[in-house]
Amino acid sequence: MALSLKTKKELTIEYAKRYRKVSKKEKSQILDEFTKITGY
Repeated sequence: MALSLKTKKELTIEYAKRYRKVSKKEKSQILDEFTKITGY
């Protein structure tokens, strides 16, 4: 199932908010999760 561009943009915004607030170790986990979901 492919995500729409609008959905990807919304996810990017939400993940960016989370990313700014966490430690370096958690940032890696967030990026892994984000790329798996969005395909970026």
